[in-house]
Amino acid sequence: MKLTPVVLTQHATVSITEAKEFNLSGKDIDEVEDISCCIELRKLNLSNNRLSGSQSTDGLRRLTSLTWLNLAHNELDQGEFLRDLTELTVLNLSNNRLLQLPAWLVSCTKLKALIVNNNKLVRVENVGKMTDLNTLVISHNEFEQLPALLRNLKLIKLSATHNALRTIPDYGHLTQLKELRLGNNRIASVPEAIASCQALEILDLGANLISGWSDIVALSKMTKLVNLNLKGNKLCEQPDYRAKLLQFIPTLRILDGERFDTKFLERRQKTKQFKEFAAEQIKQNKPFNWFRTKEEREQVRKEREQAKKELEQTEGSTGEGATAERSRCEAQQLRCYVGS
Repeated sequence: MKLTPVVLTQHATVSITEAKEFNLSGKDIDEVEDISCCIELRKLNLSNNRLSGSQSTDGLRRLTSLTWLNLAHNELDQGEFLRDLTELTVLNLSNNRLLQLPAWLVSCTKLKALIVNNNKLVRVENVGKMTDLNTLVISHNEFEQLPALLRNLKLIKLSATHNALRTIPDYGHLTQLKELRLGNNRIASVPEAIASCQALEILDLGANLISGWSDIVALSKMTKLVNLNLKGNKLCEQPDYRAKLLQFIPTLRILDGERFDTKFLERRQKTKQFKEFAAEQIKQNKPFNWFRTKEEREQVRKEREQAKKELEQTEGSTGEGATAERSRCEAQQLRCYVGS
């Protein structure tokens, strides 16, 4: 299907010249014609379609006010058609056939999130001047190393899982980095320089080649690290692995996907107890509205009394109508008990 102004009109709740957003995911679109009449368009979702090649997407060129664009799950092998979209702040090109990042990206200085996972990329280029970029997702590609130029950015999140990385570059300058995901690579040790990433809270190094305590000694200096994944490394087979690691990094609250901090466990136990209590009350047809405010309790009491009266009025009545009315009253009474 071709995406034309006429097609857009069918999906619009206002005039397409005034529309600010279109969600056209999974519409079997294989070509975008000139839709420059959408002068107010800011957000466009064209994921899960059949776009491939520059000709099929040429109609996007004139959407120069676009700030959010999702082209995930198409068949794109290059992105030259996006050259003039310099106002973009979020760009999703994941699950396509990209071999490299297009050179025009250097002009997208306002880009904050670039998502290009599940492509065929081997290098990260043309992102060094994206001074506002805070999220970069390049997982499931073919990277063997990450460029040092990333340290010039203001990244908060970097995800490069499922590649062929052997080392972690010196990203000590990424002082705002909070989330680093490097699972399913070939990394054998954590460099000392990572200790400079003092804002780091989440670190995923699962399924790598880390085997000894000396390989992660730098992590002991991470004062804000609360979530660490090392699952799938040989280190996890060490005696008293968990106890030693928690002593090694006392700030941890989540290890290998399992949360264990005291407050969380207490809340989980209380939630479990409440669910058991509520189930028992329902089973015995007893109210359990003790957690409501005074006004809410009074309202529930009135509704329960009214439902009871209505149910009593149906006693002795026969016929399908009476049966249906009794069922309605019983349901209303149950709702008053459980607060739904």
